[in-house]
Amino acid sequence: MPSNSAQFGTDGGSCPCVTGQPKSYTESDYAKQRADLIDANGSVKESTYYGAGSIKEHTATFALDCSGAITSPTLGVSGVSEISISTSNGDWPQVTVKWYTGLPQCQSGCTYAVTVPTVQGKRTAQALGLTSTGDIQSSSWTATCQLNLLLDGDGEPAAYAFSGGTITASLEAVGGSVSASGDMVITSNSSSETNTAYATVSATGEEVLEGTPVS
Repeated sequence: MPSNSAQFGTDGGSCPCVTGQPKSYTESDYAKQRADLIDANGSVKESTYYGAGSIKEHTATFALDCSGAITSPTLGVSGVSEISISTSNGDWPQVTVKWYTGLPQCQSGCTYAVTVPTVQGKRTAQALGLTSTGDIQSSSWTATCQLNLLLDGDGEPAAYAFSGGTITASLEAVGGSVSASGDMVITSNSSSETNTAYATVSATGEEVLEGTPVS
């Protein structure tokens, strides 16, 4: 998976699977856990925070224009845990990626290969996992997995694993019907109509990703 040459953020992060500079970027310490000492009255007398180590969570959002490109990531590789795409009529496609740096050396669990839907850098709603015979108004597509940490006796991260890889998709269209492609399964499908508005259809879908065990 190629990395961008562009660096951003105080930690010098770069997005592993989208080219260009992001329209927004956040970098934060991974959330610590808290241990409380409870007194006789049930109040917290003392607290200790532990378990973050040097792990940082990065989130970058890009507006995809005609020069942009998305590389299909493997979730769990290079710390990538999520890639999300949304489109709507009148707006550029938005691509958000979440990844972690500073993870421990030891990795277990699985990685999840993902094929990103074809996205054009145009201000128009596009089919992403779900498609419709009607006029698509908006859509979204998200591939995600969960980070799990093993803490040592001092509460510091000693190993990590990614699990639970899934893809979710949603679509809203005027008229027509909705169908899923590939291994995507439609989990909800509804339509609405009023005397003063066009009939709309909304649907969501889900796909469970098959993981590859980390060797």
